[in-house]
Amino acid sequence: MGKALTLVLRNLESYIESSFDAISIFLCIHILHRYEAILKRRNVPCLASYLQRLQSQLWPRFEMIVELNLASIRDCEPSKLGHIDIRPHYITRRYAEFSAANVGINESQPQHKVLELLGRLQQEVENFILRMAAEFPGRKEQLVFLINNYDMMLAVLTERTSDDSKESESFQQLLNARTGEFVEEALSPGFGGMISFVKDIEPLMERGQGARIKTDQSKKRVEHHVRAVGHLLLNLTVVASLLEPFIPAVIALTLQTPVSSPSWKYHP
Repeated sequence: MGKALTLVLRNLESYIESSFDAISIFLCIHILHRYEAILKRRNVPCLASYLQRLQSQLWPRFEMIVELNLASIRDCEPSKLGHIDIRPHYITRRYAEFSAANVGINESQPQHKVLELLGRLQQEVENFILRMAAEFPGRKEQLVFLINNYDMMLAVLTERTSDDSKESESFQQLLNARTGEFVEEALSPGFGGMISFVKDIEPLMERGQGARIKTDQSKKRVEHHVRAVGHLLLNLTVVASLLEPFIPAVIALTLQTPVSSPSWKYHP
């Protein structure tokens, strides 16, 4: 029996030395944990040391592969990746698939070591996305790129893991923040003054200092913003009336032209 187990250990060591598949290695670790639980429940301690030796070979390799991924993302320069558009980047897609697979495996029997490694990897990916967004000259394009990538990663994680996972919550917060910033950026040309006025007034209302709003200066600001919104709505009404005769033709053309949705399926 000892010779057979030694042979298995040697074959495993030989195999994992050339393996860079972190998901399969972590899956093996998870299976070993299940076997340990079964043996403990059945009061069979004779293979405990053998399973521990298997894990002692698998854990260092898993950590090394994740560290290599961390270093690769940390050292990656967006300028060397060629053309970057506002669509989700393939690197963020691969990260989302990798993270979702490991988080899904880790949910039943959480391993603190895995959570720590995935947390560091997520931080590096977030920094990498910001570096890629900085390649766009305009703030709107940057925000659209960030929103598309956050939304894609969140969709992959929520599809394959629980909605309340740490990764999902983090990307949901980032998505909400960038979406709000994009809305302000889009409304700023026509409603920038009113948005600024509301931001100034909200703290006063929360502190119960609403009486300060009734000053002459505040009234003038309100009147100015109301007139600006009125002019903007008037302009929109004029544009809508000019475009109204063309709406049926546009609808008919749209119905005749099939629209294909983009596929984000990852092909290695």
